[in-house]
Amino acid sequence: MGRKKLTQTEKIKYLVLTYGTELRDDIFCLALDKDITLQSVADKYGVSREYVRQLFEIYWDEPYTEYLKRKRISPARCFAKDIGISAYNKCLTA
Repeated sequence: MGRKKLTQTEKIKYLVLTYGTELRDDIFCLALDKDITLQSVADKYGVSREYVRQLFEIYWDEPYTEYLKRKRISPARCFAKDIGISAYNKCLTA
């Protein structure tokens, strides 16, 4: 049997009860603000960077590393398209 698997909403509610809404807001800001890092959030709450990464995945339902790759590649694709570098677009899709 084991433990009941929590839904994403249940996990978020539990984390808000445990850490408050400020941590939730900081995790949302990780995705929106390039100046906020996993380490800065971890230092603020006295937890590990790995734990913040796991929380990011719970909130955004996507691993932090995948989010960063997508976030960095998207502007590069737009830039390459604007200046007409088709070979560069092929590299970015890999």
